Amino acid sequence: SEMIASEDLIRENEAIYLPPFYHSERGTAKKLLTLINSQGANNLGLKADIKAIEKASGIEYDEVQIAAIQQAIRSKVMVLTGGPGTGKTTTTQGIIAAYKTAGMRILLAAPTGRASKRMSEATNMEAKTIHRL
Repeated sequence: SEMIASEDLIRENEAIYLPPFYHSERGTAKKLLTLINSQGANNLGLKADIKAIEKASGIEYDEVQIAAIQQAIRSKVMVLTGGPGTGKTTTTQGIIAAYKTAGMRILLAAPTGRASKRMSEATNMEAKTIHRL
């Protein structure tokens, strides 16, 4: 309670943050909302042929991955999260395949050099850091 009162910690609802992480998350959320609400093209008409993507890749997606692929191609912005081994890389491959099928140009970016290297290895495509892109 004393740390919250002295602002060494920030409490929002049931979550308690160190100030730098609180402000980072709030800033990221604000930027994402700005992107979502911005003018520009959206992909509401795009549909992913999941069966064709599965056949071409030899990967069978689960219901959550299929929903993520479909959401990604319909949205201006989507955040894909999950712990290790939850299928983020496989889902990303499906999203890329869906965009390629739609004839879209694809640029890959990750927040760190290590993450961009991992993305390049997983997708066989060039990935850059967000800063470089």
